Amino acid sequence: MDDLIFLENQLCDISNNSIGSLKELIKNKYMYMKEDIFYFLVDLAKIRSLYFNLIMELIKLVMPENPIVSHSSFTYYLMENGLLKGENFVISSSPMNFNKTELPFSEDSIGYSIMNDDVSSFSSFLCDFNELEFDVDYKSKDRKETVLELAAHSGSVKIFKYLMLNGMKLNEKIPNFAIKGGNTEILEILLQNGFSFQNYLLKAVKYHRNDAAQWILQSYNLNPDKLGPFCLAHRNLSLFIENGYDFNVRDFANRNSLMISVEKRNLELTKFLIKKFDINEFDNFGLTALMIACNNGNLNLVKYLIDNGADVNIKSETGYKSLLFNKGMNDETHNLSKYIKENEMTMDSLGYDGTTALLCAANCGYADICKYLIEKGCEINCYDSHRKNALLHAVSMRNVELTKILIENGIDLDFQDIAGKTALHYTALVNDVEIGKMLIMSGANPRIVDAHGDIPVTVAARSESREWVDEICNCIMELRKRNKL
Repeated sequence: MDDLIFLENQLCDISNNSIGSLKELIKNKYMYMKEDIFYFLVDLAKIRSLYFNLIMELIKLVMPENPIVSHSSFTYYLMENGLLKGENFVISSSPMNFNKTELPFSEDSIGYSIMNDDVSSFSSFLCDFNELEFDVDYKSKDRKETVLELAAHSGSVKIFKYLMLNGMKLNEKIPNFAIKGGNTEILEILLQNGFSFQNYLLKAVKYHRNDAAQWILQSYNLNPDKLGPFCLAHRNLSLFIENGYDFNVRDFANRNSLMISVEKRNLELTKFLIKKFDINEFDNFGLTALMIACNNGNLNLVKYLIDNGADVNIKSETGYKSLLFNKGMNDETHNLSKYIKENEMTMDSLGYDGTTALLCAANCGYADICKYLIEKGCEINCYDSHRKNALLHAVSMRNVELTKILIENGIDLDFQDIAGKTALHYTALVNDVEIGKMLIMSGANPRIVDAHGDIPVTVAARSESREWVDEICNCIMELRKRNKL
């Protein structure tokens, strides 16, 4: 636990000056927890976007083999997945305009001077401009920051004061940037200028600006009791321990600390908490810790949980969707909806009544986890309240690898969903010839009718999937010749 907290603080203080020592520290002492570091760094990219190039260096150090690293660039991955708003910066001014692309700021740039709080270097750039009102621009997403906003974002208090003394005006966005930067001296200046930070506590926790969080708590005499789950949800262990929170706290979804640590892919914290909770407990979404790990695609966590008693066949008795339908939008479901939005969850990841670990993994397309669960004895033909089994999930996502694994392990090829459709019907709907042929050659029955009385070929014809009809009919004819159909 001490190692986790220490490393968390070191990583959150990442800078050009600290990157070398961080690399040495991780390489010499913390490679045993490289997976935890990797996932923390991915989260860190959201809250330390100014340092994503340094984060990339650490990612390559701890997980050089990870597909994220070779995904053309980590930057592109972050942008593609909504973790980062832009990768290039450009300085612009009016009436004078010039573009200087930096990644993120070269050492001879004004942005670099601001981030390093170098007033002397910064002032030397001002001769290029007629006024201070120019922007540091996130080019690729048209996201702009004024130099004052960047100073606040960087926690560069000397430049912030310099700009204030030279008459640069404050705007309503400044408090947000100041919280991201976390410099309490800047917060004090803004407080004296009429800005309130009473509603910024959660943002300070999210951005791991713990000095700012404590400053807000003290300045407004706020009650910190309910911050515990939020700290865990944003991997802010340091503040969690500093404020003496109990690991028995629960979040809006009634998730215990073990579930939250699993959701955040924190293996080391999971190891610390594993004996403190019922490993097969359900949250208000109808999910266990194992199901959460399956939703997240973390095979190592799945293995660890199973090795420590997680039930691979346990079925949920309720789900978020039924909770909404049965209770309406009351306070409980409103809080759950808020939780889903804050944690960027999707409705599909929450499942229906009767979901299992296998269905969670199949719904998310994690073939390796499905294979492991089957090896560990999970019921392969399980299904949820909408009568969707793992095969129907795999086929609906056109997941060839997962479909093969399920077929090889004897899943029911002719299982029908709540509308009477089989996996073959699903392939007809989306014109998936490859999986359709695979199912036929493996023994799927092409004559089963759905609730509308349609066989798969009829569904394909109605969907104008001519290629599917031709290929599947040829497949059926070939099997007939072999007397197999």
